[in-house]
Amino acid sequence: MAIGVLLTISIVIGLSITVLLVISAIYKKHSTTRVSQQNFSKLLKKTKFPVISFTNNNITLNFIIDTGAEISCIDSRILTNLKYNNVKEMAKCAGLDGAVLDLDRNEMTLKDANGREYFLDFYARDFSDAFDQLNASIGITLCGLIGNDFLQKYKSIIDFEQMIIYLKVNK
Repeated sequence: MAIGVLLTISIVIGLSITVLLVISAIYKKHSTTRVSQQNFSKLLKKTKFPVISFTNNNITLNFIIDTGAEISCIDSRILTNLKYNNVKEMAKCAGLDGAVLDLDRNEMTLKDANGREYFLDFYARDFSDAFDQLNASIGITLCGLIGNDFLQKYKSIIDFEQMIIYLKVNK
């Protein structure tokens, strides 16, 4: 009988440890992901586009959220002031006008106002034709487009009622 009790106690202890390990793994998985949010209402009023801001090398970068863009792009004219890596890979990209461009693929780390980091894969092109007149008329500097590559990577939710974008980021 003593052996049966010891066996039962061992099984209960083993199951308890297993349950604790499963709970710990679930907690760890969910505790490393945070939802960050940015309100884009102020910039939407100025630009008529949803715009989110990040920093790189202490420079504020304002990006239009473009759910119709497959990739993210940045104005090549501002790259000299930023920290980024050129990955020596070219891509052919077509715009709405049908023109096909060869663009350099680059990588950079962006930070939001809370210091959370985001990794951006982007393509550089000269946006002077698209942004110069717009920037002058709205009084802020737009530097590029955040496309679906970024939005999907960070499982973005765009709430136009509250004018907030939610991004899932790791700690």
